[in-house]
Amino acid sequence: MTSQDNHFWLLIALCFTPLVIQFFRKTSFFNSSISNGIILAVILSLLKWFDADPSGTVSTILFVFFLILPLYAQKKVIENILNDKYREAIRALVWLKCLCPAFPMINSHSYIVKLSEGIESISDEEALSLKPATYPALIAAVQIHFLKNDWELSAKWLSQFSDKNIEKIPWLTLLYLRILCETGKLQEAIHFTEKIKEKQNQNFYYVFHIIYLAAYSGNKKVLDKIFSLPVKDLKDENKAFWSALCLYKNEGTRQEGAELLEKLKKSENKRISKSSEAALKNDIIPNKEDCETSLNHLSFRLFDNLEDHLGPLKNTYTCTHFFLIINLILYLFTRPDLNPNFPYNNISESLILFLPESVETQQWWRLLTTTFLHGSLIHFLSNMFMLIIFGYMVEPYFNSLKLSFIYLGAGIAGMVIVTMNHSPGTLSITLGASGSTMSLMGAYIAVLLKQNSRSSVKLRRQQLAFLFILILFQSRIDLISPQISFTAHISGLVFGLISAYIFYKPLYTDLEKKCEQVSD
Repeated sequence: MTSQDNHFWLLIALCFTPLVIQFFRKTSFFNSSISNGIILAVILSLLKWFDADPSGTVSTILFVFFLILPLYAQKKVIENILNDKYREAIRALVWLKCLCPAFPMINSHSYIVKLSEGIESISDEEALSLKPATYPALIAAVQIHFLKNDWELSAKWLSQFSDKNIEKIPWLTLLYLRILCETGKLQEAIHFTEKIKEKQNQNFYYVFHIIYLAAYSGNKKVLDKIFSLPVKDLKDENKAFWSALCLYKNEGTRQEGAELLEKLKKSENKRISKSSEAALKNDIIPNKEDCETSLNHLSFRLFDNLEDHLGPLKNTYTCTHFFLIINLILYLFTRPDLNPNFPYNNISESLILFLPESVETQQWWRLLTTTFLHGSLIHFLSNMFMLIIFGYMVEPYFNSLKLSFIYLGAGIAGMVIVTMNHSPGTLSITLGASGSTMSLMGAYIAVLLKQNSRSSVKLRRQQLAFLFILILFQSRIDLISPQISFTAHISGLVFGLISAYIFYKPLYTDLEKKCEQVSD
């Protein structure tokens, strides 16, 4: 089987992967990757049938354009809705519709427009009739109910969803938990949190579940300890509201909490002002002793392994972007697809690893520089796709120096091993960032292995299983494609795995020790 055939079947498999995932999830909300995946599979099959893309370049570009970019556009829509940037959300929605023609834009657009017009313009009947068909529409609908602060109405609206949908969709979970807390059903809220705490996609949101329970039960000790942690997306004004609410739910500090809530009623943030106003109308004071033991038990899970629930401490991708730019610049300078004499008569001639000539002339720098060059557009795009995906996954766990060592060291190590295994008397050209990008996959496996030894989260085990299958799949392609270096790939993977396992230290070790007193 030729490498073009391998490339075609790999892309076809990736096109249908979202459909398989969606089948097992059985969610009712539109997913852009599914409709585009089916359309893309048809287009790629036609290109293959008419032999219109012998190099596979067009197929790769279409794959990125139709499957990757829509997911990014949908993410931007949701982020803008949550940050009350409704105009930006609508613009991102237009882009999403262009990238995904089957996306039901009207459903999402109407909900975002309602939010932009103000919650006062949305009647109770309209709030009850909201039936989101997409994830952006769902987020917008939930925001409408959070802003209305009519929890009996929200409870009726949630009744249209099945229990399984509420449990597995984080935003519905947060809304339902808020309803239980606002209506004084704290014991039921605690039982609900215990029920969903092992859900895979609730991991990040678990800290907010505990914030809800701590604030509404008046447990200032747990709440203050959570606020001392680097909780992502928890703004200072939100901390001020939950702290004021926590004081208001204690008889001894009720007056102080009421005064703080009165001040927050004047906040420019509509969500904060309306929530503060609604809180002051709620006279329910919980029996703290009834839920303190259960809450401490739930918070123990949070404090015992913060990395499960807070994610990495940093969210910067300097190294990933730097290596991406270097690869891009060199690709544009060398232009392998446009240069008939590639790699000769070009800047690449002084950078590529020629075997055995480069070794015989002791041009050792080529062991590194050749890892930044590529032989075609498809070669470049596939490696940069791997760099972006696994670079974004891995970089938050390592500083720039360590990640640079992993990436560059794996590239050099792969080329050294390829050189050592080179058959005498044969001439070959070795280039590409495959070994370096595979090291990032190995580094991510190392992170998951170390976290898995401290955690019971099922998602990490599933990720490890998926990566193992992906490695087997990649190895199969490598072994049947003579122009792909299996040695460089596996060397990079092993180098990244070993070096990252040595370098990686659980991020919240010190914070967890400080939290032991609370968790006990």
